[in-house]
Amino acid sequence: MQRRSDDAAICEALRQTTVAGNSDFWTSYVRKTLLHVADVTEFSSQQATQAAQAFLDAEMEAMKRTMRTLSARRNAMVSFVSRIPEDVLLQVFAYLVDDDPPRLVQHEYEHRRCLGWIRVTHVCRSWRDAALADSSLWARIECDITIDWTLAMLSRSNERPLIVDVDFDSSDPQVVVEIIGYPSRRQRVSELCLRIDRIQAVSQDWFEDLEEPAPLLESLSLHLIENDDDAALPMFLSAARIPVYGASRCTIVVGKYAYDKRPSVEQLIPIFQTSPRLQTLILDQFRPQDDNMRDTPIDMFLNYHRIRLPHLRTLTLHGDHHAVPLLLCQVEIPTSAVVSLELGSYQADAHPSWSFIPQLLPWGAAAHRHQADTHFESLDLGVHSRELTMSVTSCDPGPHPRLTVRTSAKGFDIHFLVDLVEIFYAQKYFTHISSLIVEPEYVAGPGIDKLLALPGISRLLKLQIRMPSIVFKMSNLKNVIYLLGTLALPAEDSRGTGVLKLPALRHLVLDGVPSKAGNIFGFPDKPRFEEFLVGFFAHRRSRGKPLFQFTAMPSDETVELTSRVEKYLESSDSSDVFDIPAEL
Repeated sequence: MQRRSDDAAICEALRQTTVAGNSDFWTSYVRKTLLHVADVTEFSSQQATQAAQAFLDAEMEAMKRTMRTLSARRNAMVSFVSRIPEDVLLQVFAYLVDDDPPRLVQHEYEHRRCLGWIRVTHVCRSWRDAALADSSLWARIECDITIDWTLAMLSRSNERPLIVDVDFDSSDPQVVVEIIGYPSRRQRVSELCLRIDRIQAVSQDWFEDLEEPAPLLESLSLHLIENDDDAALPMFLSAARIPVYGASRCTIVVGKYAYDKRPSVEQLIPIFQTSPRLQTLILDQFRPQDDNMRDTPIDMFLNYHRIRLPHLRTLTLHGDHHAVPLLLCQVEIPTSAVVSLELGSYQADAHPSWSFIPQLLPWGAAAHRHQADTHFESLDLGVHSRELTMSVTSCDPGPHPRLTVRTSAKGFDIHFLVDLVEIFYAQKYFTHISSLIVEPEYVAGPGIDKLLALPGISRLLKLQIRMPSIVFKMSNLKNVIYLLGTLALPAEDSRGTGVLKLPALRHLVLDGVPSKAGNIFGFPDKPRFEEFLVGFFAHRRSRGKPLFQFTAMPSDETVELTSRVEKYLESSDSSDVFDIPAEL
Protein backbone atom coordinates (compact mmCIF):
# COMPACT_ATOMS: atom_id res chain seq x y z
CA MET A 1 0.00 0.00 0.00
CA GLN A 2 2.83 2.40 0.88
CA ARG A 3 4.56 1.73 -2.46
CA ARG A 4 1.34 2.45 -4.38
CA SER A 5 0.72 5.70 -2.52
CA ASP A 6 4.30 6.77 -3.16
CA ASP A 7 3.92 6.04 -6.86
CA ALA A 8 0.68 8.02 -6.90
CA ALA A 9 2.44 10.96 -5.27
CA ILE A 10 5.23 10.76 -7.84
CA CYS A 11 2.75 10.65 -10.70
CA GLU A 12 0.96 13.65 -9.24
CA ALA A 13 4.29 15.48 -8.99
CA LEU A 14 5.05 14.63 -12.60
CA ARG A 15 1.58 15.83 -13.63
CA GLN A 16 2.13 19.12 -11.89
CA THR A 17 5.45 19.66 -13.63
CA THR A 18 3.64 19.56 -16.96
CA VAL A 19 1.42 22.44 -15.86
CA ALA A 20 4.07 24.69 -14.31
CA GLY A 21 7.70 25.16 -15.15
CA ASN A 22 10.06 22.80 -13.37
CA SER A 23 11.77 25.57 -11.41
CA ASP A 24 8.43 27.14 -10.40
CA PHE A 25 7.06 23.78 -9.22
CA TRP A 26 10.05 22.81 -7.08
CA THR A 27 10.45 26.36 -5.71
CA SER A 28 6.82 26.36 -4.70
CA TYR A 29 7.10 22.86 -3.23
CA VAL A 30 10.14 23.70 -1.12
CA ARG A 31 8.54 26.98 0.06
CA LYS A 32 5.37 25.20 1.20
CA THR A 33 7.39 22.47 2.91
CA LEU A 34 9.48 24.96 4.84
CA LEU A 35 6.43 27.01 5.79
CA HIS A 36 4.98 23.84 7.34
CA VAL A 37 7.77 23.87 9.94
CA ALA A 38 8.48 27.61 10.01
CA ASP A 39 7.22 27.99 13.58
CA VAL A 40 9.67 25.35 14.88
CA THR A 41 12.94 26.88 16.19
CA GLU A 42 15.77 25.89 18.48
CA PHE A 43 13.65 27.14 21.35
CA SER A 44 10.66 24.93 20.56
CA SER A 45 9.76 21.94 22.69
CA GLN A 46 11.44 18.60 22.13
CA GLN A 47 8.16 17.07 20.99
CA ALA A 48 7.65 19.80 18.34
CA THR A 49 11.25 19.48 17.15
CA GLN A 50 11.01 15.69 16.76
CA ALA A 51 7.73 16.00 14.87
CA ALA A 52 9.24 18.57 12.49
CA GLN A 53 12.30 16.37 11.92
CA ALA A 54 10.11 13.35 11.20
CA PHE A 55 8.07 15.41 8.72
CA LEU A 56 11.20 16.60 6.87
CA ASP A 57 12.70 13.09 6.86
CA ALA A 58 9.55 11.74 5.25
CA GLU A 59 9.58 14.46 2.62
CA MET A 60 13.27 13.89 1.85
CA GLU A 61 12.71 10.14 1.50
CA ALA A 62 9.82 10.80 -0.89
CA MET A 63 12.04 13.08 -2.95
CA LYS A 64 14.76 10.41 -3.07
CA ARG A 65 12.26 7.87 -4.35
CA THR A 66 11.13 10.39 -6.93
CA MET A 67 14.73 10.93 -8.06
CA ARG A 68 15.33 7.18 -8.31
CA THR A 69 12.21 6.75 -10.41
CA LEU A 70 13.17 9.60 -12.72
CA SER A 71 16.77 8.27 -13.02
CA ALA A 72 15.56 4.77 -13.81
CA ARG A 73 13.23 6.10 -16.51
CA ARG A 74 15.98 8.26 -17.99
CA ASN A 75 18.55 5.43 -17.98
CA ALA A 76 16.07 3.05 -19.60
CA MET A 77 15.81 5.42 -22.56
CA VAL A 78 19.54 5.97 -23.14
CA SER A 79 21.42 3.00 -21.59
CA PHE A 80 22.35 -0.01 -23.71
CA VAL A 81 22.66 -2.33 -20.66
CA SER A 82 19.03 -1.66 -19.81
CA ARG A 83 18.00 -3.09 -23.19
CA ILE A 84 19.77 -6.46 -22.83
CA PRO A 85 17.13 -9.26 -22.90
CA GLU A 86 16.42 -10.64 -19.46
CA ASP A 87 17.18 -14.27 -20.40
CA VAL A 88 20.64 -13.21 -21.60
CA LEU A 89 21.20 -11.25 -18.40
CA LEU A 90 20.31 -14.24 -16.26
CA GLN A 91 22.73 -16.49 -18.17
CA VAL A 92 25.54 -14.00 -17.53
CA PHE A 93 24.56 -13.67 -13.88
CA ALA A 94 24.63 -17.47 -13.50
CA TYR A 95 28.25 -17.55 -14.73
CA LEU A 96 29.16 -14.76 -12.32
CA VAL A 97 27.64 -16.65 -9.38
CA ASP A 98 30.19 -19.44 -9.93
CA ASP A 99 33.11 -17.19 -10.85
CA ASP A 100 32.82 -14.30 -8.37
CA PRO A 101 30.95 -15.24 -5.17
CA PRO A 102 30.53 -12.76 -2.29
CA ARG A 103 33.29 -13.17 0.28
CA LEU A 104 35.41 -11.58 2.95
CA VAL A 105 38.82 -10.29 1.86
CA GLN A 106 41.79 -9.44 4.05
CA HIS A 107 42.60 -5.73 3.97
CA GLU A 108 45.56 -4.75 6.16
CA TYR A 109 44.37 -5.67 9.68
CA GLU A 110 40.71 -6.35 9.02
CA HIS A 111 38.33 -8.35 6.85
CA ARG A 112 36.18 -6.43 4.43
CA ARG A 113 33.08 -7.61 2.67
CA CYS A 114 33.36 -8.07 -1.09
CA LEU A 115 29.99 -8.26 -2.83
CA GLY A 116 31.30 -10.24 -5.78
CA TRP A 117 28.63 -10.92 -8.38
CA ILE A 118 26.00 -9.10 -6.28
CA ARG A 119 27.46 -5.83 -7.57
CA VAL A 120 25.43 -6.33 -10.75
CA THR A 121 22.32 -5.46 -8.73
CA HIS A 122 23.77 -1.94 -8.31
CA VAL A 123 24.09 -1.25 -12.03
CA CYS A 124 20.51 -0.27 -12.79
CA ARG A 125 16.94 -0.95 -11.73
CA SER A 126 16.24 -3.50 -14.48
CA TRP A 127 19.31 -5.56 -13.58
CA ARG A 128 18.39 -5.51 -9.91
CA ASP A 129 14.80 -6.54 -10.60
CA ALA A 130 15.96 -9.40 -12.86
CA ALA A 131 18.45 -10.71 -10.27
CA LEU A 132 15.98 -10.53 -7.40
CA ALA A 133 13.31 -12.32 -9.42
CA ASP A 134 15.54 -15.35 -10.16
CA SER A 135 15.76 -17.36 -6.94
CA SER A 136 18.34 -19.78 -8.39
CA LEU A 137 21.01 -17.06 -8.24
CA TRP A 138 20.73 -16.88 -4.47
CA ALA A 139 20.95 -20.60 -3.69
CA ARG A 140 24.76 -20.78 -3.35
CA ILE A 141 26.21 -20.05 0.10
CA GLU A 142 30.00 -19.85 0.22
CA CYS A 143 32.25 -20.69 3.16
CA ASP A 144 33.28 -17.12 4.11
CA ILE A 145 30.03 -15.28 3.54
CA THR A 146 28.72 -12.93 6.25
CA ILE A 147 25.67 -13.70 8.37
CA ASP A 148 23.63 -10.82 6.95
CA TRP A 149 24.18 -12.00 3.38
CA THR A 150 23.42 -15.57 4.45
CA LEU A 151 20.03 -14.52 5.78
CA ALA A 152 19.36 -12.47 2.63
CA MET A 153 20.21 -15.42 0.38
CA LEU A 154 18.11 -17.85 2.40
CA SER A 155 15.19 -15.48 1.91
CA ARG A 156 15.80 -14.68 -1.75
CA SER A 157 16.45 -18.30 -2.74
CA ASN A 158 12.74 -18.93 -2.12
CA GLU A 159 12.97 -22.52 -0.83
CA ARG A 160 15.21 -23.66 -3.69
CA PRO A 161 17.70 -26.50 -3.03
CA LEU A 162 20.88 -25.01 -1.54
CA ILE A 163 24.53 -25.39 -2.54
CA VAL A 164 26.52 -24.94 0.67
CA ASP A 165 30.26 -24.67 1.31
CA VAL A 166 31.19 -24.69 5.02
CA ASP A 167 34.72 -24.30 6.37
CA PHE A 168 34.69 -24.95 10.11
CA ASP A 169 37.98 -23.11 10.44
CA SER A 170 37.00 -19.82 8.76
CA SER A 171 33.20 -19.75 8.37
CA ASP A 172 31.20 -17.49 10.68
CA PRO A 173 29.73 -19.79 13.41
CA GLN A 174 26.40 -17.98 13.01
CA VAL A 175 26.35 -18.99 9.36
CA VAL A 176 26.92 -22.64 10.31
CA VAL A 177 24.03 -22.40 12.78
CA GLU A 178 21.69 -20.96 10.17
CA ILE A 179 22.47 -23.70 7.63
CA ILE A 180 23.14 -26.85 9.64
CA GLY A 181 21.50 -26.05 12.96
CA TYR A 182 17.94 -25.87 11.62
CA PRO A 183 16.43 -29.07 10.17
CA SER A 184 14.15 -27.15 7.78
CA ARG A 185 17.18 -25.49 6.13
CA ARG A 186 19.47 -28.50 6.40
CA GLN A 187 16.93 -30.54 4.49
CA ARG A 188 17.03 -28.02 1.63
CA VAL A 189 20.73 -28.73 0.98
CA SER A 190 21.41 -30.51 -2.33
CA GLU A 191 25.20 -30.03 -2.49
CA LEU A 192 27.27 -29.87 0.68
CA CYS A 193 31.02 -29.29 0.95
CA LEU A 194 32.50 -29.57 4.45
CA ARG A 195 36.07 -28.44 5.08
CA ILE A 196 37.40 -29.42 8.49
CA ASP A 197 40.97 -28.40 9.26
CA ARG A 198 41.06 -29.54 12.87
CA ILE A 199 38.53 -31.98 14.30
CA GLN A 200 39.07 -30.76 17.89
CA ALA A 201 37.82 -27.29 16.94
CA VAL A 202 34.44 -28.63 15.81
CA SER A 203 31.64 -29.32 18.25
CA GLN A 204 30.40 -32.90 18.34
CA ASP A 205 26.87 -31.49 18.08
CA TRP A 206 27.58 -30.55 14.45
CA PHE A 207 28.54 -34.12 13.63
CA GLU A 208 25.33 -35.40 15.19
CA ASP A 209 23.32 -33.00 13.02
CA LEU A 210 25.21 -34.15 9.92
CA GLU A 211 24.35 -37.79 10.59
CA GLU A 212 20.66 -37.12 9.96
CA PRO A 213 19.35 -38.00 6.47
CA ALA A 214 19.11 -35.17 3.96
CA PRO A 215 16.38 -36.01 1.42
CA LEU A 216 17.58 -33.55 -1.27
CA LEU A 217 21.31 -34.25 -0.88
CA GLU A 218 22.90 -35.15 -4.22
CA SER A 219 26.55 -34.26 -3.65
CA LEU A 220 28.64 -34.54 -0.48
CA SER A 221 32.28 -33.46 -0.31
CA LEU A 222 34.35 -33.92 2.84
CA HIS A 223 37.81 -32.33 3.04
CA LEU A 224 39.51 -33.45 6.23
CA ILE A 225 42.89 -31.90 7.03
CA GLU A 226 44.58 -32.48 10.38
CA ASN A 227 48.10 -31.79 11.66
CA ASP A 228 47.78 -33.67 14.95
CA ASP A 229 48.92 -37.27 14.63
CA ASP A 230 46.64 -38.28 17.51
CA ALA A 231 43.48 -36.86 15.92
CA ALA A 232 40.70 -39.28 15.10
CA LEU A 233 38.37 -39.05 12.15
CA PRO A 234 34.82 -37.78 12.71
CA MET A 235 32.46 -40.36 14.10
CA PHE A 236 30.08 -39.97 11.16
CA LEU A 237 32.65 -41.82 9.02
CA SER A 238 32.07 -44.98 11.03
CA ALA A 239 29.76 -47.70 9.76
CA ALA A 240 26.08 -46.80 9.31
CA ARG A 241 26.67 -43.16 10.36
CA ILE A 242 27.75 -41.70 7.03
CA PRO A 243 25.52 -38.78 5.92
CA VAL A 244 25.37 -39.69 2.23
CA TYR A 245 21.96 -41.32 2.14
CA GLY A 246 20.93 -41.26 -1.49
CA ALA A 247 23.75 -38.91 -2.60
CA SER A 248 24.82 -39.53 -6.18
CA ARG A 249 28.20 -37.78 -5.83
CA CYS A 250 30.55 -38.30 -2.91
CA THR A 251 34.08 -36.95 -2.40
CA ILE A 252 36.20 -37.71 0.65
CA VAL A 253 39.63 -36.09 0.72
CA VAL A 254 41.83 -36.82 3.73
CA GLY A 255 44.88 -34.62 4.18
CA LYS A 256 47.58 -34.77 6.85
CA TYR A 257 46.19 -37.51 9.04
CA ALA A 258 48.59 -40.12 10.32
CA TYR A 259 48.36 -43.36 8.36
CA ASP A 260 46.53 -45.30 11.08
CA LYS A 261 43.99 -42.47 11.48
CA ARG A 262 42.88 -42.46 7.84
CA PRO A 263 39.56 -44.07 6.92
CA SER A 264 39.79 -47.78 6.24
CA VAL A 265 38.13 -49.79 3.49
CA GLU A 266 35.87 -51.36 6.12
CA GLN A 267 34.66 -47.90 7.18
CA LEU A 268 34.02 -46.78 3.62
CA ILE A 269 32.11 -49.79 2.32
CA PRO A 270 28.81 -48.51 3.89
CA ILE A 271 28.97 -45.63 1.38
CA PHE A 272 28.24 -48.14 -1.38
CA GLN A 273 25.62 -49.96 0.64
CA THR A 274 23.62 -46.80 1.42
CA SER A 275 24.01 -45.08 -1.96
CA PRO A 276 22.74 -47.28 -4.80
CA ARG A 277 22.35 -44.17 -7.03
CA LEU A 278 26.01 -43.26 -6.66
CA GLN A 279 27.39 -41.74 -9.87
CA THR A 280 30.66 -40.15 -8.74
CA LEU A 281 32.92 -41.37 -5.94
CA ILE A 282 36.31 -39.88 -5.05
CA LEU A 283 38.24 -41.36 -2.12
CA ASP A 284 41.62 -39.80 -1.41
CA GLN A 285 44.00 -41.25 1.21
CA PHE A 286 42.41 -44.40 2.61
CA ARG A 287 43.93 -47.64 3.86
CA PRO A 288 43.16 -51.27 4.68
CA GLN A 289 42.30 -52.17 8.26
CA ASP A 290 45.57 -54.10 8.45
CA ASP A 291 48.20 -55.41 6.05
CA ASN A 292 47.73 -59.14 6.56
CA MET A 293 46.93 -59.85 2.89
CA ARG A 294 50.42 -59.55 1.43
CA ASP A 295 50.56 -63.24 0.50
CA THR A 296 46.83 -63.68 -0.17
CA PRO A 297 46.11 -65.37 -3.54
CA ILE A 298 43.85 -63.85 -6.15
CA ASP A 299 41.04 -66.31 -5.35
CA MET A 300 40.50 -64.62 -1.98
CA PHE A 301 39.91 -61.27 -3.70
CA LEU A 302 37.58 -62.78 -6.30
CA ASN A 303 35.39 -64.47 -3.65
CA TYR A 304 34.22 -61.26 -1.95
CA HIS A 305 30.56 -60.31 -2.17
CA ARG A 306 30.19 -57.43 -4.62
CA ILE A 307 27.89 -54.43 -4.22
CA ARG A 308 26.33 -53.34 -7.52
CA LEU A 309 26.76 -49.70 -8.55
CA PRO A 310 24.91 -49.62 -11.89
CA HIS A 311 24.86 -45.80 -12.13
CA LEU A 312 28.53 -45.20 -11.35
CA ARG A 313 30.18 -42.91 -13.92
CA THR A 314 33.38 -41.78 -12.22
CA LEU A 315 35.50 -43.59 -9.64
CA THR A 316 38.74 -42.13 -8.25
CA LEU A 317 40.69 -44.02 -5.59
CA HIS A 318 43.98 -43.22 -3.84
CA GLY A 319 44.92 -45.87 -1.31
CA ASP A 320 47.91 -47.41 0.43
CA HIS A 321 49.12 -51.02 0.54
CA HIS A 322 46.32 -53.28 -0.76
CA ALA A 323 43.49 -50.79 -0.06
CA VAL A 324 42.62 -50.20 -3.73
CA PRO A 325 42.34 -53.88 -4.77
CA LEU A 326 40.52 -54.66 -1.52
CA LEU A 327 37.88 -52.05 -2.30
CA LEU A 328 37.65 -52.97 -5.98
CA CYS A 329 36.92 -56.60 -5.17
CA GLN A 330 33.82 -55.53 -3.18
CA VAL A 331 32.10 -53.36 -5.80
CA GLU A 332 30.72 -54.06 -9.25
CA ILE A 333 31.67 -51.25 -11.65
CA PRO A 334 29.94 -50.66 -15.01
CA THR A 335 32.12 -50.97 -18.09
CA SER A 336 31.10 -47.41 -19.10
CA ALA A 337 32.70 -45.83 -16.02
CA VAL A 338 35.77 -43.58 -15.89
CA VAL A 339 38.18 -45.05 -13.33
CA SER A 340 41.36 -43.53 -11.92
CA LEU A 341 43.48 -45.48 -9.45
CA GLU A 342 46.52 -44.21 -7.58
CA LEU A 343 48.53 -46.77 -5.67
CA GLY A 344 50.61 -45.58 -2.71
CA SER A 345 52.81 -47.41 -0.24
CA TYR A 346 55.31 -46.69 2.50
CA GLN A 347 57.44 -49.53 1.22
CA ALA A 348 59.88 -49.40 -1.64
CA ASP A 349 58.34 -52.28 -3.57
CA ALA A 350 54.98 -52.90 -5.17
CA HIS A 351 52.32 -54.65 -3.12
CA PRO A 352 51.65 -58.13 -4.57
CA SER A 353 47.89 -57.49 -4.77
CA TRP A 354 48.40 -54.65 -7.25
CA SER A 355 48.93 -57.20 -10.00
CA PHE A 356 45.37 -58.47 -9.31
CA ILE A 357 43.78 -55.15 -10.38
CA PRO A 358 43.29 -56.13 -14.06
CA GLN A 359 41.22 -59.11 -12.93
CA LEU A 360 39.16 -57.05 -10.44
CA LEU A 361 38.07 -54.42 -12.97
CA PRO A 362 35.17 -55.09 -15.37
CA TRP A 363 37.04 -54.87 -18.69
CA GLY A 364 39.36 -57.88 -18.49
CA ALA A 365 39.15 -61.43 -19.76
CA ALA A 366 38.19 -62.68 -16.29
CA ALA A 367 34.96 -60.65 -16.40
CA HIS A 368 34.20 -61.49 -20.06
CA ARG A 369 35.39 -65.02 -20.66
CA HIS A 370 33.40 -65.46 -23.87
CA GLN A 371 34.42 -62.15 -25.44
CA ALA A 372 37.27 -62.29 -27.91
CA ASP A 373 37.61 -58.55 -28.60
CA THR A 374 39.29 -56.06 -26.30
CA HIS A 375 37.36 -53.22 -24.66
CA PHE A 376 39.94 -50.56 -25.57
CA GLU A 377 41.51 -49.97 -28.93
CA SER A 378 44.82 -48.61 -27.62
CA LEU A 379 46.82 -47.72 -24.54
CA ASP A 380 48.72 -44.51 -23.68
CA LEU A 381 51.69 -45.24 -21.45
CA GLY A 382 53.57 -42.70 -19.33
CA VAL A 383 56.65 -43.02 -17.15
CA HIS A 384 57.40 -39.60 -15.65
CA SER A 385 57.62 -37.51 -12.47
CA ARG A 386 58.17 -40.58 -10.30
CA GLU A 387 54.66 -41.66 -11.16
CA LEU A 388 53.90 -44.65 -13.30
CA THR A 389 50.77 -43.73 -15.27
CA MET A 390 48.75 -45.85 -17.63
CA SER A 391 45.56 -44.64 -19.29
CA VAL A 392 43.29 -46.59 -21.58
CA THR A 393 40.89 -44.72 -23.85
CA SER A 394 38.03 -45.83 -26.06
CA CYS A 395 37.33 -44.49 -29.55
CA ASP A 396 33.82 -45.96 -29.73
CA PRO A 397 30.82 -43.61 -30.02
CA GLY A 398 28.76 -42.91 -26.91
CA PRO A 399 30.17 -43.05 -23.36
CA HIS A 400 33.95 -43.18 -23.32
CA PRO A 401 35.20 -45.37 -20.48
CA ARG A 402 38.71 -44.59 -19.31
CA LEU A 403 41.11 -46.33 -16.94
CA THR A 404 44.14 -44.68 -15.38
CA VAL A 405 46.50 -46.48 -13.00
CA ARG A 406 49.39 -44.64 -11.39
CA THR A 407 51.62 -45.05 -8.39
CA SER A 408 52.96 -42.32 -6.12
CA ALA A 409 55.19 -44.66 -4.14
CA LYS A 410 58.88 -43.86 -4.31
CA GLY A 411 61.61 -46.31 -5.15
CA PHE A 412 59.98 -48.10 -8.09
CA ASP A 413 61.84 -48.83 -11.28
CA ILE A 414 60.48 -49.30 -14.74
CA HIS A 415 60.18 -53.08 -14.35
CA PHE A 416 57.00 -52.85 -12.22
CA LEU A 417 55.24 -50.77 -14.85
CA VAL A 418 56.27 -53.14 -17.62
CA ASP A 419 55.01 -56.14 -15.66
CA LEU A 420 51.68 -54.42 -15.00
CA VAL A 421 51.23 -53.50 -18.66
CA GLU A 422 51.91 -57.10 -19.65
CA ILE A 423 49.17 -58.27 -17.26
CA PHE A 424 46.68 -55.80 -18.75
CA TYR A 425 47.59 -57.04 -22.22
CA ALA A 426 47.15 -60.67 -21.16
CA GLN A 427 43.72 -59.76 -19.76
CA LYS A 428 42.75 -58.38 -23.21
CA TYR A 429 42.40 -54.73 -22.21
CA PHE A 430 44.08 -53.32 -25.34
CA THR A 431 45.51 -54.37 -28.67
CA HIS A 432 48.43 -51.94 -29.01
CA ILE A 433 50.23 -49.00 -27.38
CA SER A 434 49.70 -45.81 -29.36
CA SER A 435 51.75 -43.25 -27.36
CA LEU A 436 54.55 -43.27 -24.81
CA ILE A 437 55.76 -40.53 -22.44
CA VAL A 438 59.08 -41.00 -20.65
CA GLU A 439 61.55 -38.98 -18.60
CA PRO A 440 65.27 -39.35 -19.33
CA GLU A 441 66.12 -40.89 -15.95
CA TYR A 442 64.01 -43.93 -16.87
CA VAL A 443 65.25 -44.52 -20.41
CA ALA A 444 68.79 -45.80 -19.88
CA GLY A 445 69.95 -49.35 -19.29
CA PRO A 446 67.99 -52.61 -19.50
CA GLY A 447 64.75 -50.93 -18.39
CA ILE A 448 64.22 -49.21 -21.71
CA ASP A 449 64.98 -52.44 -23.59
CA LYS A 450 62.27 -54.20 -21.60
CA LEU A 451 59.87 -51.30 -22.22
CA LEU A 452 60.49 -51.37 -25.97
CA ALA A 453 59.77 -55.11 -26.00
CA LEU A 454 56.24 -54.73 -24.58
CA PRO A 455 53.44 -56.47 -26.51
CA GLY A 456 51.67 -54.03 -28.79
CA ILE A 457 54.38 -51.35 -28.66
CA SER A 458 55.47 -52.07 -32.23
CA ARG A 459 52.49 -49.97 -33.36
CA LEU A 460 53.55 -46.96 -31.27
CA LEU A 461 52.89 -43.72 -33.20
CA LYS A 462 53.94 -40.97 -30.78
CA LEU A 463 56.94 -40.75 -28.42
CA GLN A 464 57.24 -37.84 -25.98
CA ILE A 465 60.42 -37.29 -23.96
CA ARG A 466 59.98 -34.97 -20.97
CA MET A 467 63.01 -33.27 -19.43
CA PRO A 468 62.66 -31.18 -16.23
CA SER A 469 63.19 -27.54 -17.19
CA ILE A 470 64.14 -26.32 -13.70
CA VAL A 471 67.50 -28.09 -13.50
CA PHE A 472 69.07 -29.35 -16.72
CA LYS A 473 71.30 -32.36 -16.17
CA MET A 474 73.85 -33.59 -18.68
CA SER A 475 73.02 -37.15 -17.62
CA ASN A 476 69.46 -36.61 -18.84
CA LEU A 477 70.77 -35.51 -22.22
CA LYS A 478 72.96 -38.59 -22.40
CA ASN A 479 69.94 -40.77 -21.67
CA VAL A 480 67.97 -39.09 -24.47
CA ILE A 481 70.85 -39.77 -26.84
CA TYR A 482 70.94 -43.38 -25.67
CA LEU A 483 67.21 -43.79 -26.35
CA LEU A 484 67.35 -42.17 -29.81
CA GLY A 485 70.39 -44.23 -30.67
CA THR A 486 68.48 -47.38 -29.69
CA LEU A 487 65.60 -46.36 -31.95
CA ALA A 488 67.88 -45.49 -34.89
CA LEU A 489 70.12 -48.57 -34.89
CA PRO A 490 68.59 -51.97 -35.67
CA ALA A 491 68.92 -54.73 -33.10
CA GLU A 492 69.47 -58.36 -34.04
CA ASP A 493 66.56 -60.73 -33.56
CA SER A 494 66.73 -64.49 -32.90
CA ARG A 495 67.52 -65.10 -36.57
CA GLY A 496 70.45 -62.69 -36.55
CA THR A 497 68.75 -60.11 -38.78
CA GLY A 498 68.44 -56.43 -37.94
CA VAL A 499 65.11 -55.22 -36.47
CA LEU A 500 64.40 -51.51 -36.08
CA LYS A 501 62.70 -50.55 -32.79
CA LEU A 502 59.27 -48.87 -32.98
CA PRO A 503 58.82 -49.31 -36.74
CA ALA A 504 55.46 -47.42 -36.77
CA LEU A 505 56.81 -44.30 -34.96
CA ARG A 506 55.69 -41.11 -36.74
CA HIS A 507 55.85 -38.27 -34.19
CA LEU A 508 58.64 -37.28 -31.76
CA VAL A 509 58.03 -34.71 -29.01
CA LEU A 510 60.86 -33.22 -26.91
CA ASP A 511 59.48 -31.41 -23.88
CA GLY A 512 61.98 -29.20 -22.03
CA VAL A 513 65.14 -29.91 -24.05
CA PRO A 514 67.12 -26.63 -24.28
CA SER A 515 67.59 -25.24 -27.75
CA LYS A 516 71.30 -24.79 -27.01
CA ALA A 517 72.08 -27.95 -25.10
CA GLY A 518 75.76 -27.66 -25.93
CA ASN A 519 78.07 -30.31 -27.25
CA ILE A 520 77.35 -33.90 -26.43
CA PHE A 521 79.22 -34.93 -23.26
CA GLY A 522 80.51 -31.34 -23.01
CA PHE A 523 83.52 -31.86 -25.34
CA PRO A 524 84.12 -29.36 -28.17
CA ASP A 525 85.12 -32.03 -30.68
CA LYS A 526 81.74 -33.77 -30.33
CA PRO A 527 78.65 -32.80 -32.35
CA ARG A 528 75.94 -30.59 -30.96
CA PHE A 529 72.63 -32.10 -29.79
CA GLU A 530 70.62 -30.67 -32.69
CA GLU A 531 73.06 -32.34 -35.10
CA PHE A 532 72.55 -35.63 -33.29
CA LEU A 533 68.78 -35.20 -33.51
CA VAL A 534 68.85 -34.54 -37.25
CA GLY A 535 71.08 -37.59 -37.56
CA PHE A 536 68.42 -39.64 -35.79
CA PHE A 537 65.79 -38.60 -38.34
CA ALA A 538 68.19 -39.31 -41.19
CA HIS A 539 68.99 -42.83 -39.97
CA ARG A 540 65.29 -43.64 -39.56
CA ARG A 541 64.66 -42.44 -43.11
CA SER A 542 67.59 -44.40 -44.52
CA ARG A 543 66.11 -47.59 -43.06
CA GLY A 544 62.69 -46.97 -44.58
CA LYS A 545 60.99 -45.95 -41.31
CA PRO A 546 60.89 -42.14 -41.44
CA LEU A 547 59.26 -39.79 -38.94
CA PHE A 548 56.93 -37.11 -40.29
CA GLN A 549 56.38 -34.79 -37.33
CA PHE A 550 58.58 -33.17 -34.69
CA THR A 551 57.53 -30.97 -31.77
CA ALA A 552 59.85 -29.17 -29.33
CA MET A 553 58.35 -27.56 -26.22
CA PRO A 554 58.45 -24.81 -25.17
CA SER A 555 58.56 -23.67 -28.78
CA ASP A 556 59.79 -20.12 -28.03
CA GLU A 557 63.01 -21.54 -26.57
CA THR A 558 63.61 -24.15 -29.28
CA VAL A 559 63.13 -22.15 -32.47
CA GLU A 560 66.54 -23.01 -33.89
CA LEU A 561 66.20 -26.70 -33.10
CA THR A 562 62.67 -26.94 -34.50
CA SER A 563 63.57 -24.98 -37.63
CA ARG A 564 66.49 -27.22 -38.51
CA VAL A 565 64.58 -30.47 -37.95
CA GLU A 566 61.55 -29.27 -39.90
CA LYS A 567 63.80 -28.15 -42.74
CA TYR A 568 65.31 -31.62 -42.85
CA LEU A 569 61.89 -33.33 -42.74
CA GLU A 570 60.80 -31.31 -45.77
CA SER A 571 63.89 -32.28 -47.79
CA SER A 572 65.26 -35.57 -49.01
CA ASP A 573 68.94 -34.71 -48.51
CA SER A 574 70.57 -36.55 -45.61
CA SER A 575 74.18 -35.51 -46.26
CA ASP A 576 74.15 -32.90 -43.47
CA VAL A 577 74.19 -35.45 -40.65
CA PHE A 578 76.77 -37.43 -38.76
CA ASP A 579 76.85 -41.10 -37.80
CA ILE A 580 75.09 -42.14 -34.60
CA PRO A 581 77.57 -44.02 -32.40
CA ALA A 582 76.72 -47.62 -31.60
CA GLU A 583 77.96 -47.14 -28.03
CA LEU A 584 77.68 -43.98 -25.93
